[in-house]
Amino acid sequence: MIRVGIVDWDTSHVVQFTKRMNHIDIEEDQWVDGAEVVAGCPGESKHSPERIPEYTEQLREYGIEIVDNPEDLIGMIDAVCVEANDGTVHLEHARPFLEAGIPCYIDKPFECSLDNAKQIMRLAEENNVPTFSSSSLRFCPEVQEIINNPEVGAIVGADAWSPASEHPLNPGLFNYGIHGVEILYTLMDQGCKQVLHRGRRSRHRHLGRRPYRRHAWHPRR
Repeated sequence: MIRVGIVDWDTSHVVQFTKRMNHIDIEEDQWVDGAEVVAGCPGESKHSPERIPEYTEQLREYGIEIVDNPEDLIGMIDAVCVEANDGTVHLEHARPFLEAGIPCYIDKPFECSLDNAKQIMRLAEENNVPTFSSSSLRFCPEVQEIINNPEVGAIVGADAWSPASEHPLNPGLFNYGIHGVEILYTLMDQGCKQVLHRGRRSRHRHLGRRPYRRHAWHPRR
């Protein structure tokens, strides 16, 4: 059984992930086998500090051991989920686990700086540590059905819609934009060479271009 730690408790994901891995208060078809959340650190938040007390109480009721500092989890866990809604702290909060060789899942946004994102992956590579971030929509049945259906053929264009709420700490698409972008990358893979933005107020359209292919995303706020 993989022992999982969770750092930064200002998102509902900390409760939802725990329910699924620990098979608590959720339908059996939602269970995730092979891992169990055993401990975590609530931390602090500039994004949604009001959420931390509620989620801390829920996880305490689920029997999750609570530590004062993220580094205290090292030696107690086999993998970690870095969950802060504020993407600007992800490099700082993931670093001690990467340096300790602990596999990391980093929730959205992966980072709000390309340089910091590259540093995360450099640390992961240097320490041979599996590290990733993802929207669950990459794995949704409707998307997987398309890419695994031989009758569909090569996908030369795609349009996706998704929510895209904004937050000052996570500018532009960083806050919630991964969901729509993830669908497009899942359908069309890597290779986007140019991104254009068109829109005003609450209506926005982002257009990605690559040789002989195009995809568009329409965020809904």
